[in-house]
Amino acid sequence: MPDRMLSCGARGQSVSALQSLTLLNSPFLNEQSRLCATRLLQSEPIPQKRINRLFLRTLGRLPSERENQTTLRFLHAQERILSAKKEPNLQQTLWADLCLALFNLNDFLWIR
Repeated sequence: MPDRMLSCGARGQSVSALQSLTLLNSPFLNEQSRLCATRLLQSEPIPQKRINRLFLRTLGRLPSERENQTTLRFLHAQERILSAKKEPNLQQTLWADLCLALFNLNDFLWIR
């Protein structure tokens, strides 16, 4: 266990389940995800351009081809789930879920 009285000049990357759960369940991040989704839906009618804009806003870059395909699969799978649940605000919830997923990527959390 580290000594809490000593400072650490650098922290190595680590994966913590508690950190991920905290971020996924954070009221603040969930609200920011909803706000981000609202802006995306209002500003861009084309889903692919929305994805590009979301990556630029959150990660400062466009998605790779693999990330783009993964994102599209996520959107389709999530849309099926939300449709089955008869989600009243389908598009808003769908894009908020994607925003939250990007907010939890290591690229968003770590400076490289």
